[in-house]
Amino acid sequence: MLRPWIVEVMRAEWAGGLDIGDEQVLLEVGEKVGLEAAELQAAFSDEAKLSQLDKNWEEAQELGLIGVPSFQIGDELFWGSDRIQYVKDFLRDLRVSRL
Repeated sequence: MLRPWIVEVMRAEWAGGLDIGDEQVLLEVGEKVGLEAAELQAAFSDEAKLSQLDKNWEEAQELGLIGVPSFQIGDELFWGSDRIQYVKDFLRDLRVSRL
């Protein structure tokens, strides 16, 4: 369920121009992917989830990440959907260099 949620949230923002900081937008995305609105609403204020979100944010800041999706391979950082081909090329070159 996580992958469809992420894809649809990103689609709402980047393709739909919607404000994913708006809980109503997130509830509509949740409904689209089959999440229960009440459970999703409860998750927005769940202390454990908010704490994990803070930890994730701190880690992203420490790594210097500024976009999504983000990939770290060794010391290399890649971010943004337009960089996925760079990630593939990097991994291919890394594999070739190990042969």
